[in-house]
Parts: sequence; structure tokens; C-alpha cells
Amino acid sequence: MNKLYINGIICLLASSCWGNSVFYLAAVSVLGGVLFLALGRIGARTAILLFVLALFIDSSIAYCSSLIGALLIIADQKREAACFLASQLPILFSPLISFPYILLHPLVSIIIYSVSFILCCRFRRSKPYIESFFIISYGVGLAFICTTAWSLNPAINSAASSGYQIGEAISKITHLDSSVKGTLVYNNERYTQVKGEGTIYLDHDAHTQWDSGTFQQKRPWSINIPVGSEMLRRAVYRDGCLICNIGAILCQRNAKFIAGVYHGNTIIPLILNSDGRLVLGDSDFVVNCLVPYQRNLIRYLTGDDVFNRLFHFVCGFLLVFSYFSKTGVLVVASLIIVFDIYIVNMPVDGHVRYVGRSHKWAHTDLGEGVVRVLQQQGINAVFGNRNTTILVVGGNYSTRIKDEKIVVLEPGASVSIGGAIYAADVLPLGNSDGVVDARYIVKK
Repeated sequence: MNKLYINGIICLLASSCWGNSVFYLAAVSVLGGVLFLALGRIGARTAILLFVLALFIDSSIAYCSSLIGALLIIADQKREAACFLASQLPILFSPLISFPYILLHPLVSIIIYSVSFILCCRFRRSKPYIESFFIISYGVGLAFICTTAWSLNPAINSAASSGYQIGEAISKITHLDSSVKGTLVYNNERYTQVKGEGTIYLDHDAHTQWDSGTFQQKRPWSINIPVGSEMLRRAVYRDGCLICNIGAILCQRNAKFIAGVYHGNTIIPLILNSDGRLVLGDSDFVVNCLVPYQRNLIRYLTGDDVFNRLFHFVCGFLLVFSYFSKTGVLVVASLIIVFDIYIVNMPVDGHVRYVGRSHKWAHTDLGEGVVRVLQQQGINAVFGNRNTTILVVGGNYSTRIKDEKIVVLEPGASVSIGGAIYAADVLPLGNSDGVVDARYIVKK
């Protein structure tokens, strides 16, 4: 019966639960529970338990197909691991190979899993290398994908305010400058043949050779799983969501698929690789005021996320290593999970330190929106947890001040300064001294 449960759950994971992150995270958690209960070995149970606990610290780890495959191998489910990874191979290699979009469809992923499972069962004794081929192919492919990166070139748009310019915030996040200028196209009344240099940004109604319509992502954005490699999906969910409002539906045009989103029974391509140049169906996530909310995705695309690339590289190595040593896999898998927790909590330089619940939404008037407001005023500020000058504390959260000069408290938030605790009252005062919805600050 456990086999039936496991295969059913893996089919859901292979299809990314049709693009719903809530169901996907639930499926991963259930899989971890089923594997934990089915195992009798203490070491294997420890690895599964560490993975489930890590989900509470960093839910983006659930999108690491390689790690899920390694855990299945540890749980003596090598065949299921091989077939699951086989279903993810088209998505993994899509930035390098021009696959038809149909191969990336959730239903096709389930079909690939099912066919691979039948082949492995049929030839398990006569041709046992089929399983090893899928596992090693994914591991080597993941390690290779870790070496790929692109540029995000700034695009000139004189009509846009400073908050909606493209370029300055990207350089602040990645520490990379580009002398090449990108091309931004939107609201064209007539068809235009785009011959621009650098990154091509196609917003809604672009009417170019690259797009075939307009797309609006369903809300809330945080529940929409992007279609893409595990590195991209993990980067997006470390940010919280893929910021995309109204963009263009991209055409393949001999380009290679990098990312998109599920839309019912179809996939909407939003990022393509055209001869090493990025074509974007929407510029929202790269404009100055929204870049700070898409930090991990930006750094993934530009190759600036060294530690995360190392994390996935080691995951790829783990899969190859699993073919030779199950005991070694157990040790390495546990170390990878600990390494992931370290990456999530490592210090990051910035201007604004935010302590509180992520709203998974950049357009909030709560404390998390301070960075967006600063960017719209032409102040190039980004989030961080080291060397920050502004501290923002979310409602009902508390923390200690470091070296910040300005403190912003949401209602019910408190901060410890010099041994004293200061809290924002929950009673609204209306407008006071130009502050909308002002509150008393009380000393406890």
C-alpha cells in the first residue's frame, strides 16, 4: 500500500501539482511522512526527518527535485527516484535545448514518469542500467546547468519614474554592471520587428516577432509555481513569488525555454534564452522598485548566487554518488540539508532589515513596502540583515536594534533599544504630523 501512496504522490510532484504551491508543499510533506513511517533504519529516518524539519525553515527546499530523488534513494525507492527525475529532465535541460512546450506540460511529466516506471519494471533484471541512466543524467545535467548564467541589461525608458527604471537596482543586488543596453517594448499599436541589443523586455501589447498575445497572472501570485529548473523555482520561492502582472505570451521562435507559469492546461512562457540573450515577457520583476523583492531570482539569472549554485551542484553530485554508495548518500544528504539552512540564514548586506511575516506581495503599504517606496523616490535601497540603516518590524514581532538609525514599527511590533523595549500601540490615531494611520509609541 505504501508503494501505491508513494507513486501517487510522486505523480503529483512530477506535475508540480498543476502549478499550485499549496498542494505541492502538502504533497512533499506527505511524501516525507510516508517515507519516514515506512523506514525502519534510524539513519534513513534521521535524513527524512531533517528534510521535513528544513521545510519549516525554508519551504523552497521542497522544489529541489534532486534532493527529493536522493531521499527516495535513501528510502530504498530507487526506481521511483529514477522515474521522477526522468520526468524532470525536459524542464532541467530546456534552457539549453529547444524543446516543444508540450514536453513541459504537467500531463506529459506524468506520462514520462509512468512510461519510465513501466520500462524500469519490465527490464529491471535484464537492463538495470535504465534507472542509473536517469539518475546520473539528472545529476550531471544539474551540475552543468549550475554553470549557466545570463545578463540583465538596463533598458532606457524616459517616460518611466525612477522606481520603474530598469538597471540601477539590479546592479545594487548583483554588484554587476553592464555597458550593453536592453530594449523595452510595450503598448505598440503596430507590429514591430525587434532588433535591439542586450535583454529584450516585452510588456503587454508589444506586437513583435517574440510574442503572441497578452497574459495576466492569476492572484495570489505566491500560489503559482513557475515552470522551470529546480534552481529557478527554488530561487523564486526563496523570494516568495514570481512578481509578474501583465506581460506578453512569448513565442518559441527557435529560442530555449527558461521559465513560465501554469495557466489552466497550458504553460505561458515568460523567459526565453535566445542565443545567450534573455527575452522577457514582462519587465515587472526587474524594475527598480520591485527588484528587491525578487533578489534570489535576479541573482540566479545573472549567476551571482554562488552559494546556491554550489548547493545545487552538490545535489547533482549526490545523485551520481548515490549510484555507488547508499551510506555515503545518507551522510551527504544530511549535510546538504544543513547547508541549505545555513544559506537561508547567512548575512546579506543591505539598507533595510525587515523582521516579520512575508506578505508575498510587493505592493503592500505595511512595513515590507518601505523598500518599494524608497525606490520610487529615487533612493536605491535593498533588503539585508547586515550593515542596514533602517529597521522595520512587522506587526506582533519583536527584535533588538543593531546599528540602524531609523526604526519603523507596525501596530503591535516592538523593538529593544539600550535595554528598554518600545512598542507601537494598536489604537489608530488617524493622521498626525503628516503620518497616515499614526500610532503611539509606548515604553514598556
